[in-house]
Amino acid sequence: MSAETYITLMMIGFLIVVIGFFLIMLHFLKATSGGRARVEGGGAVIIGPVPIVWGTSKESLRIVLLLAIILMVLALIITLLPVIIGR
Repeated sequence: MSAETYITLMMIGFLIVVIGFFLIMLHFLKATSGGRARVEGGGAVIIGPVPIVWGTSKESLRIVLLLAIILMVLALIITLLPVIIGR
């Protein structure tokens, strides 16, 4: 790949992060402007193949666990992609 391709990919990634930040801020402002808002959260730490997941409610825990599994599968696919394409 050329240097222009790497720069283009970095700019696209940066743009996606900025758009995501603004969408989260927009949602936050929209949710809190109506009065009382319910806040839930959760997180995950993936150490090797083992996700450690926590959340403030069962629903947020399910969402974070699902996202952790999806990320693990994507990481496995990206890792094995050169082997699959090389055949």
